[in-house]
Amino acid sequence: MDRMLSWKGSGEIIEFQAAQYVRMSTEHQQYSTHNQSDKIREYAEKRSIEIIKTYADDGKSDLSIGGSAALQQHIADVESGAANFNVILVYDVSRWGRFHNADEGAYYGYICKRACIKVAYCAEQFENDGSPVSTNVKGVKRAKAGEYSRELSVKVFAGQCRRKGDARCSETDFEPTASLRKSDSVVKPL
Repeated sequence: MDRMLSWKGSGEIIEFQAAQYVRMSTEHQQYSTHNQSDKIREYAEKRSIEIIKTYADDGKSDLSIGGSAALQQHIADVESGAANFNVILVYDVSRWGRFHNADEGAYYGYICKRACIKVAYCAEQFENDGSPVSTNVKGVKRAKAGEYSRELSVKVFAGQCRRKGDARCSETDFEPTASLRKSDSVVKPL
């Protein structure tokens, strides 16, 4: 059965075939990808979108695309023209990646847009429609996701130190910016 959807505002009927991307942050979130997939499936059904492929990072993910094999494969499929779908369904902005550099998530979204593949955030309260509001909300949410990761890294590091009984390190000893890749530039005032 062909799945059809009226594209917002255009009045034109377009068939939507989708891939979904789900990501788990830690090995302790054993049901995380299933819960994301359930919400994505509900979103797709309401909009008559057929999900034809799943990209799943089921293991502990990273703060860069380097630790997300499925996201890497998705981007490779999009860039090579092998993607046979026209929308990628993601649970929310943070599931796309909690990158320290908020522009990294935007960059991967732009790669999809350039290939005419829409990115839809299924659990968000806004449509990813390219409007100024949607663009601003995504930017804030990307920055918040990266900040959450940085703060959590500090807490985890401090907890590991306490667990090991290492009194020489504390939360203030861990500098998250030290973990930034060399390609990330840090501008310091003169």
